[in-house]
Amino acid sequence: MKQYGKLKGEKVTINNYGKENYSCLVIEKIKPYMKIKKKIKIYSCYKFNPSHTKYKKVTTILTYTKAPNLPAKYKHLAKEYTYQDLQNRAKRMLDSLYIKDGW
Repeated sequence: MKQYGKLKGEKVTINNYGKENYSCLVIEKIKPYMKIKKKIKIYSCYKFNPSHTKYKKVTTILTYTKAPNLPAKYKHLAKEYTYQDLQNRAKRMLDSLYIKDGW
């Protein structure tokens, strides 16, 4: 994983994911919304045709919001479903990604 820079507070990297090692642009950003922090991670994965004149793109967007004043009946969910848990689930999905070509 090599970091390619920051765009307006965003961390931009290029990684390889999927069954055929697709090149994926990964953008991470944190957006404050009122008193709530929203973490967003965007995966844009590309598959090129053999002559590199066309491509197919699959984009996956992860959004995690943790509200500071969660009602008591939902507090256990905030501990159970963490940002790290969301990333682990996304990693499993990205590792099994297959983009059909059919050029």
